[in-house]
Amino acid sequence: MTDPKQIPFLVQLLDDESIDVQEKVSLELDAFGPLLRDEIQKISFPLTARQKENLENIFEHHQRTRLLQFWPTWYDQRGSMEKLESALTLLSEYLTVYDYRVRLKDLLDELADKFQRKYQSLDPKLLAYYLFDEVGMKGNDEEYYNPQNSNPIYVINEKRGIPISLVCIYMLVGYRVGIPIEGCPFPGHFLARIDLDGQMAFVDCYSSGQIILEHEFTKFRDEITENIVEALAERVCAEDIVRRYLANLIRAFQFEEDKEGGELMNRLFCDLEQRMAERRIAHITPDEIIDGPRPKYRPGNIVKHAKYGYRGIIVGMDQECKATDDWYYGNQTQPARDQPWFHLLVHDTEQVTYVAENNLEIDGSRKEIVHPLLTYFFTRLGNGRYVRNENAWPQTDF
Repeated sequence: MTDPKQIPFLVQLLDDESIDVQEKVSLELDAFGPLLRDEIQKISFPLTARQKENLENIFEHHQRTRLLQFWPTWYDQRGSMEKLESALTLLSEYLTVYDYRVRLKDLLDELADKFQRKYQSLDPKLLAYYLFDEVGMKGNDEEYYNPQNSNPIYVINEKRGIPISLVCIYMLVGYRVGIPIEGCPFPGHFLARIDLDGQMAFVDCYSSGQIILEHEFTKFRDEITENIVEALAERVCAEDIVRRYLANLIRAFQFEEDKEGGELMNRLFCDLEQRMAERRIAHITPDEIIDGPRPKYRPGNIVKHAKYGYRGIIVGMDQECKATDDWYYGNQTQPARDQPWFHLLVHDTEQVTYVAENNLEIDGSRKEIVHPLLTYFFTRLGNGRYVRNENAWPQTDF
C-alpha cells in the first residue's frame, strides 16, 4: 500500500487533464479503504470540483462494499424499533458521502434530549408539534425524488423528506422518549398512527405534522376506499417498513437514472423479500404444503381493489408477478411478487390493470361490467355472472 502521507499528492493528481491518470490515481486511493476518509479530512488545501467528484466515486465504492457486508446484521436485532433503526443507519451511512462522521443515532439522541429537556412529556401530539413545527421538518415538494430524501441524516439536517422517512424519524425519536408510535401504510401515502386520549389518530408528517382523527378519514370513505377502516388499522413490522423504504429508494434512483444505486437497492430488496418468504414458509402447515398454494380467484370473478375501490373482472392470471422491475417499482406500493397476480378489465374504463391477490376482494354487488374487451373474452350469463371463453389472454409486455 502507498504511504498515507502521499494521499494529498495523489488527490492533487485527480485534477489531471488525462482521464487515464485520474483513473490510475483513483485506483491507488481506493486501495486505502476506510483510512482514506480520515486522511482526506487532514488535507489543508480546498478540494476542486473534479477532485470532489472523483473522491465521491471512491467513497461510494467503499460505502457500497460496507453496506453489502453489514446489511444482514439488522435482521438479528431483537426489537422492531431496533431493527428499523439498524437498517436505516446502514442506508444513511451509504447515502451520506462526505459527512461520514455524523451518526444517525447521535442526531436522534439530540432531538430526543432537546424534546425531553423542554417538555418532559409523553404526549405524541406534542412531539409532533416539536418536530414538525418547532424544528420545522416537512415534505420536500421541490425535490421529491431526490434519493437523499430517504437518508434520515439528510432529512434531519435539511428538515426535508418524504412521508416514510419523516414518519420513521418521528417513530424513532418517540421510542427514545417512551412515546409509542406506529407506521401506517395508508394507500398511496405513509402516516404515523398514535393513541390520542384513547382514540386512534394519525400524523401526516409530510404535511408539517397535521393531526387527523380516524372519523375524519371515515367520513370520506367513498372518496378514498370502502376498506378505509382496515387500511388505517393495518399493522406493519420493521421488515414491512424497510421493504417500502427500499422500494422508494429504487424508484428515486430510477428517476435520477442512477443505475448502480438502483441495482444495489434492488439487491437489498430481493434479499429482504427472500427472508420474508422463508419466514412465511416456516409457518406453513403440512396440509398447506400438500395442497399447495391455491389462488383465491379465477378468470370470470368480479372483484374490487381492496385499497382503491375500483371494480373489474379477472381476465387472466399468473402464479407470481411477471412484471419487469421498472414496472414493479414504479407503482405506489410493491405487493409481494410470490403470490398470484391478476389481469383485470376495469369497469367503465378502457384500462387493464395488473393486481396482486392480497389487494383484491370479491365484489358481491352483481352489477354488470362495462369494458370494450368484455365480449371478446367473456360470455355473460346474467345475474352478475360471466364465463371466460377460449380466447387466450396475450402475453403482456410490461
